[in-house]
Amino acid sequence: MKGEGLELDLKFQFVLARNYANLGIKEKAKSVLKEMEGGNLNENKMVCFKRDWEVCESDPQIHECMNAIDAFGKVYKIKEAEAMFDKMSKKWKQLSAKHYTAMLKVYVDHKLLN
Repeated sequence: MKGEGLELDLKFQFVLARNYANLGIKEKAKSVLKEMEGGNLNENKMVCFKRDWEVCESDPQIHECMNAIDAFGKVYKIKEAEAMFDKMSKKWKQLSAKHYTAMLKVYVDHKLLN
């Protein structure tokens, strides 16, 4: 699409890559993902995380949920971190202090506690 002079935003590229993958066009999906990542992964952390998270999202383990909360917090996606914590608390009824601490850490890091 760059050949036609179109510059796609990350959200559109992500949807495009996902649809290529779902249709079995893996080479095009990989090409789009590599283009999204670009040369500087520090600028595109969310792209890398979303790609990795899609593998685990359908049936996550508790440690994957903890990692997702931490990753969402690091890229300033507080609502997504809260949604992940809610999903985790519904799936596993008895959470330990370690699990609550993950969400509290996100709040502390972003100065959301009074």
